[in-house]
Amino acid sequence: MKATIANKALKSKMKWLSRTGDPTYPMYDKLVFNKFKAAVGGKVRFMLTGSAPISKDVINFLKVAICVPIYEGYGQTETCAGSTLTSSEDPHAGHVGGPLPYNELKLIDVPEMDYYSTDDPPWGEICFWGFNCF
Repeated sequence: MKATIANKALKSKMKWLSRTGDPTYPMYDKLVFNKFKAAVGGKVRFMLTGSAPISKDVINFLKVAICVPIYEGYGQTETCAGSTLTSSEDPHAGHVGGPLPYNELKLIDVPEMDYYSTDDPPWGEICFWGFNCF
């Protein structure tokens, strides 16, 4: 019975997340997911990842299980770390969002690697500009 309720709750929350971007669903959070939230201290308001790509499935599961938005970011040592960040309202995982306000970025073609910004999806070298870059 517990597994059936948990699977129904997970499926419903995943559908809700993909439609609204909201990782909370009060009924299922109270019945099923409060133990996950308690396992990370119970007072987490958001989470941030930026070291390596995390699969969409893992990000979405963590969002609905812990009931908080998870921000995905991208940066480099040369850009003083954070350069892009997802929005908390974005229902889609698997990308690193847009540039932060102090950065501009451009995708440059790399013909020797057969990477072109006009491809679908676009490929190339990411070049940053901003006061935080060196």
